[in-house]
Amino acid sequence: MNLTVGLKRIGLLIGITALLVLARPFMTTRAIGDVLPNRYVKVSDSVAGHTSVTYSIGFETSIATTQGSVEVEFCENDPFPGTSCTVPAGFDISSAVLLTQSGTNDFTIDAGNTNAHKIVFSRTPGAVGTIPFTFEIGGVGNPSAVGTQYARIRLFSGAGLGGSVNEQAGIAMSVTGDLTVSTEVPPHIDLCVGVVINSSDCTDIIGDSIDMGILRTTTTARATSQFVVGTNADNGYTVSVSGNSLTSGNNVLKAITSLTPSTPGTNQFGMNLRQNIAPAIGSEPSGTGSGAPVGNYNIPDNYIYNSGDTIASAITPDNYRKFTATYIVNVDSKQPAGYYATTITYIALGNF
Repeated sequence: MNLTVGLKRIGLLIGITALLVLARPFMTTRAIGDVLPNRYVKVSDSVAGHTSVTYSIGFETSIATTQGSVEVEFCENDPFPGTSCTVPAGFDISSAVLLTQSGTNDFTIDAGNTNAHKIVFSRTPGAVGTIPFTFEIGGVGNPSAVGTQYARIRLFSGAGLGGSVNEQAGIAMSVTGDLTVSTEVPPHIDLCVGVVINSSDCTDIIGDSIDMGILRTTTTARATSQFVVGTNADNGYTVSVSGNSLTSGNNVLKAITSLTPSTPGTNQFGMNLRQNIAPAIGSEPSGTGSGAPVGNYNIPDNYIYNSGDTIASAITPDNYRKFTATYIVNVDSKQPAGYYATTITYIALGNF
């Protein structure tokens, strides 16, 4: 019998990561948090209703990838890319001209994908590293109402918004009755998962599969994966897991539903987030954050798995914190042979 576990992740306000468990290879798939560091929108004139305004848009890419187009969408309801957009009344960017740029220096305005509240910069797709980009555009008409507006930035691998979204983020900005301007980074939560995460900030993730070998009645199969989480939410975050236990066709390998030590020769699938002695595997949480394992997942040498359980949390805004999840599998002599697998989903929720 064999075992596999796989992982994935979604960022911003809610992070979700999936972990696939099999009874031979333990496989994981992951996705990194979509983050554009040092992003901003600077406005030459922030007064509501003014026209011929210059907007300077800047950000840094956080991953090396292929880049073909950049979409900047202005909305009045929220800063979250990919959600429905309420168009700011009076705002008009459709006639804007590109004055200056830095980064690759070969973008042009894509008129076919640009409209009154969205501007698209396009280029022949090519590789870019982790570098700063700026776009200065003139001829923008400000929204007609005073208040907070939002800019949503998405980077695409293909020209003309083609290909996949590489990174995305939002920015809050103010339209006022005078010449002041303010910007802020909106609330966020970052979550990433991998077999090994060497960095403390999701920039160095290694591996997407773990082989737990052949399951035997005399020994405990064990493996680890890692996840990193951080947020600026006022009340921190909670991380939970969901998913079924291991199955091979109609055969099920039971999960441990109450806190129990590893016992070879019995059917068990469980996990915890601590360094263990029996068996010797796992690590303590690390990093500058203060988040910690919770409840039954915080007990060394004892294991459990219940879909929907909260496994880690922080109660205040928290820097990146790395957790090591230990998985153990035991079987009895009656467990039918097969390739056992499941998918576990990690969910990180910011407590705003």
